[in-house]
Amino acid sequence: MPDTSEIPQSSLSHYAYTQALPPCRWAWEFLRRNNQFLADAALDANNEVSIRRVRSDIKLIAPQTVQTNAEKWGLAFFPDPARNGYEAEVFWSSLHPRHQVNVQVSPSATGRNCNIYKQVIRSCQITHLIDPGRNEHLLIKRYGQVIQARCSGLSLLSPVPVQVGFLISETGELRDSFRALHNALQIFRTCPKTDRWTRTNLSLRNALIAYDCMTAGRSIRETAIIIYGRERTSAEWKSPGRALKDQIRRSRKKGRDLVNGGYTRLLEMPRPAGTQQ
Repeated sequence: MPDTSEIPQSSLSHYAYTQALPPCRWAWEFLRRNNQFLADAALDANNEVSIRRVRSDIKLIAPQTVQTNAEKWGLAFFPDPARNGYEAEVFWSSLHPRHQVNVQVSPSATGRNCNIYKQVIRSCQITHLIDPGRNEHLLIKRYGQVIQARCSGLSLLSPVPVQVGFLISETGELRDSFRALHNALQIFRTCPKTDRWTRTNLSLRNALIAYDCMTAGRSIRETAIIIYGRERTSAEWKSPGRALKDQIRRSRKKGRDLVNGGYTRLLEMPRPAGTQQ
């Protein structure tokens, strides 16, 4: 049996940033571990994408060419696979808008920028994407949360003051539109959420850890120590039961499935051609 004395219990802290991630950002966490995706991203590494900063917390991105290979994976362009689900500039294709907020931008009737716009500019990290079709999108980050918005109407780059409103789409599932809007409004909370994991995010985190451990050659027991702690794992391994071992195996299977195309379920989009079923 391998020596597990050197496995750091603090390894669990490496995944702490995933606590508040929405499903669309979890999808990126699993996709960026897919070898076929990494190969495609490497081939497109030199594809022209203009990136510039307006100020320290606002970035402008504009792909200069049609991103055919990225669109195959459901992306507007290839982000850096080394960056995690919170840090990465991941814009999912507007063809798959389930977790996307729709925003209407119009000239301000008062001649001043509206409160929503001012609060976003003042308190959030913003990435502004102009896609090859000249459509505008936003990534807004704060307190570990990320939302993606698609803008319509006046350009946010317009020199005139603007007002911003949320739109509820008349097509698709109304429930999804309200869920996306609810998640978007959470980013305006005055303080971070309490330190609690939802059942869904905890299950996804464990699947991510189990997959990473599996690809690193770590055993089921080593994986259990990282997720559940040494004391509980030692007790379970001495008992005749198999509950914890089976749980780790299920987490491994779930992680492998999500990496190999299952991430699309989190976005409700078709699997990319060629990925495992």
